[in-house]
Amino acid sequence: MHVIILRMYVYVDGQWDFNNYHIVTLGESSVSVRCLTVVANQRIWCAHRNRVHVVDSETLKIEVCCIIDVLFICH
Repeated sequence: MHVIILRMYVYVDGQWDFNNYHIVTLGESSVSVRCLTVVANQRIWCAHRNRVHVVDSETLKIEVCCIIDVLFICH
């Protein structure tokens, strides 16, 4: 299964354009994207599993893929 994000367009009148969309494949996983946010109208940050992907909102190219490896130690 592929992890994807789908960018769709909205007309000025608020109607969705279901025929004009773009798909960005982030990799293969059985886990869906859990968080998605737009930063400064230029980057789309999305997270799944222990990865954060930064996607250019215009070109839809993946700019960065970070693996988050955090170990919490409680005393």
